[in-house]
Amino acid sequence: MQKILNTNRMKKLFLLAMAATAILFTSCQKEFTVTVMSDDADMGITSGSGTYFKGTEIEIAAQPLSGYKFLKWNDENTNNPRRITVTKNETFTAVFDQASNASLVIDGVVKTIDSVKLDKSDFTGRDRYDIRIFLPDFETIQIMADLENHEGRIIDLTKKEAAHRGWCWVVKYSTANKGIIFDTYGSPEDNYPVFSSGTMYIELITINGSGKPKFEIRIHNGRVKAEEVYGDGEYHTIELYYKGVLGFGEY
Repeated sequence: MQKILNTNRMKKLFLLAMAATAILFTSCQKEFTVTVMSDDADMGITSGSGTYFKGTEIEIAAQPLSGYKFLKWNDENTNNPRRITVTKNETFTAVFDQASNASLVIDGVVKTIDSVKLDKSDFTGRDRYDIRIFLPDFETIQIMADLENHEGRIIDLTKKEAAHRGWCWVVKYSTANKGIIFDTYGSPEDNYPVFSSGTMYIELITINGSGKPKFEIRIHNGRVKAEEVYGDGEYHTIELYYKGVLGFGEY
């Protein structure tokens, strides 16, 4: 009888050991979901989201868009990129902010903005915006828009506009050495080129005591190829952010 009791006890111990091993194995193999997100998709994007086994070391990253900067993660960590060990389901949110009042990148090259001016004759009383961004070595970006059709709106640079009263959008880039690099129009006429990707945003924020306007201007993900009289026939990219008071000029 004692032998039978010992055998039963051994079986129970064996089964308990097997169950504990199974539980431990399952725990080690458990998967968790890591969600990596931006607090504002217009300011930056993130990477690293996925489902991972417990104990896996992964990298998460935040990439600010033009005109913005990464500040921190929602848990106050400021490392970017950042390595974490997966231990549970978790969400990491990247916090972004404006990087500066001015940022311009053309064909991957950061450009210095010397000044930004507005044609006073078109602006005063008519709400038309003929903006010139002046760079070193006589490089110039021209942006044209108007209050009625473009003010405070995200403009799709890949599309022509329907005929309307007022100006259609224009984005032009030229240099002293090479002339017109690209010259694009939202005009409905077929022969004018547009962008293959990109958006533009223009907002008149306020007019200060001296009568000078403060604007916010953005061009995001701009990519264009303009040919013949409208450009050099090569693909070009542009990212622009500007927020500040514009001087006046006559063009």
